[in-house]
Amino acid sequence: MFDCVYSTLSTLKLSKSTSWHDTLKNRRGRILEEFLMIKRLHILNEESDYTTFRSRRGTSNIDITVTSNQFLSKAVVWEISEQDCCSDHSIIRNVTGRTTVHRTEFNVQELRYMVKKDNKEKFG
Repeated sequence: MFDCVYSTLSTLKLSKSTSWHDTLKNRRGRILEEFLMIKRLHILNEESDYTTFRSRRGTSNIDITVTSNQFLSKAVVWEISEQDCCSDHSIIRNVTGRTTVHRTEFNVQELRYMVKKDNKEKFG
């Protein structure tokens, strides 16, 4: 799993999903959602007026921050910075701490998903 509290990922091949507050959902996004559920990872992205990716061609929330059950309660702040940077990807600010955060946790141990063999191999 992860040795850190969380990891920010630029989603694979433009996976889109409303689960990380993108405006669209596509096949790749559904596959990534299934992978995250199977691995029991949680998406920390929160709704924002800003997007994680900005270019001349458009904006999108293609970067997601994920964490494990173990570190979910330590995630205190997740936000997209207004600060300009050299990249077309926005700066994402993450704060961890001992503060108790009230998040809804779901027990996904009972859920099983059918994933095609070729899709499963993509995620190992």
